[in-house]
Amino acid sequence: MTSFMHKIVVIAGGTSGIGLAGATSTLPSTSFGEARESFCGIAESFCDERIAETQTARDVLGPAAIVPLIVPQPPAKIIADPPLAEPLAQGHVYIQYRAENLRIVPVFGPKAVEVSPRIGHIHVPVDDAPWHWADASGEQLIIVGLAAEPHKIQMILANANHQLLDQATVEFVIPERGTPKSAVMDLMKTS
Repeated sequence: MTSFMHKIVVIAGGTSGIGLAGATSTLPSTSFGEARESFCGIAESFCDERIAETQTARDVLGPAAIVPLIVPQPPAKIIADPPLAEPLAQGHVYIQYRAENLRIVPVFGPKAVEVSPRIGHIHVPVDDAPWHWADASGEQLIIVGLAAEPHKIQMILANANHQLLDQATVEFVIPERGTPKSAVMDLMKTS
């Protein structure tokens, strides 16, 4: 029988910081199978210990999105940032926002209200106009073409049947063209 030297590399990941990550072993053996069995015996005892301390996906991610929540959901909330200063200096309004306890998706109607976890969208009136638009992208708002003057953007969080849940108001001033950036920053602090 011929003797072989086999190098076996085991990579074990995880968050516990315990592992054989990058551990290597060169084992004399008569066959690759024999070397694998020997090394796997070492790795198996390590893995048995790790399984007991591994968290489940539910432990990390929470309940599955397709299973209705048993407990009442907390109220939906919208958080909006002031417009980004650089684009605002050029007359472009970029407002970042996020919703808590509601997923913003383009699904509408009375049956969609029954979906759990809760889904919805935002209504966006500008400067108290009698009209508004609905946005279901969940992406930042980008508004261009407003006059160089003070403005007010409302971001109204609504469920899938357009019932209002929460709102945030962002007030800002679009500066005259050519206004220095430092002056724009001062305007943002006062509005």
